[in-house]
Amino acid sequence: MVRKTFGKDRFLMNSYTKGVIACLAVGLLLFVGFGYSIYEAVLHANDNMHTPLHSRIDNGGISEKREATAEPGEPLALLIAGIDKTAGSGYGRSDALMVATVNAKAQSVKLVSIPRDTKVQIAGRSMADKLNHAHAYGGPDLMVQTVEELLHIPIDHYIAVDMDGFVDVINTLGGVSVVNEKSFSIDGYDFPKGTLSLNGEKALAYVRMRKEDPAGDAGRTSRQRDVMESAIAKGLQVGNLANIPAFLQSLSDAIETDLTLTEMLHYVSAYRPAAQSIKQLDVAYREETVDGLWFAVLPQEEVERIGNELRTHLTID
Repeated sequence: MVRKTFGKDRFLMNSYTKGVIACLAVGLLLFVGFGYSIYEAVLHANDNMHTPLHSRIDNGGISEKREATAEPGEPLALLIAGIDKTAGSGYGRSDALMVATVNAKAQSVKLVSIPRDTKVQIAGRSMADKLNHAHAYGGPDLMVQTVEELLHIPIDHYIAVDMDGFVDVINTLGGVSVVNEKSFSIDGYDFPKGTLSLNGEKALAYVRMRKEDPAGDAGRTSRQRDVMESAIAKGLQVGNLANIPAFLQSLSDAIETDLTLTEMLHYVSAYRPAAQSIKQLDVAYREETVDGLWFAVLPQEEVERIGNELRTHLTID
């Protein structure tokens, strides 16, 4: 800050000057007080959200499928999971699973939704199981490990969103806009065909509808991607300082991640241009019922196709 030194010349402080100084003083106090509220919100958010992957502590937090960590600006892969803890105690099951690869140089994001009932081999389990059970059995560590083994790509970071907290995040963002391709009603809400503006409660109902959709789980995962894409775009527009503490509070109550808040801010800055181009990848699967349990079975060639496209986007040989 540049200091100005005044000489001994006296000047007349009229009522206008006094008013300006008073306004500046009040403004400064408000700014300092607001700055402190942001500071406290940041500390609280970081403490609440940050949950490192225990299986990576001895490896510096790096995936075993990488030789070095992906620095901001380099291609990286994120696992985004919606967690439903209402079904029981413990870690909760993943209600939605999406892998996003981000390439800043190509200025693009590739987003793939993996059916939650995908039949996979979970580490430590003797029989094949549903993918969404991985988080219930072993939390984020086992969930990340299972997805890495399924697609044969490194998952650099994970973001787990509590489905109840998801409502508050969407509301803090001021809602999201989506294009609905099929009219339906669920949980007392009507969703006509066309462009919709959804608050948090409506967005949660919108992404959970499956039984009335002829496309079944595929239709639901498509809606999940649409809402996620809209939320990402809206989140990157949050520039109003007055909204930051409330936004951070909603995030800290809803999100668990191995990223620190500082790292998240660095990534947002580095990858903001990439978020303008999001390509959604569809996954083909067949249905299979084993002992009364319904599974989504991904053919090996489909797993390889998706994995290869994501690895290419990550510039991994």
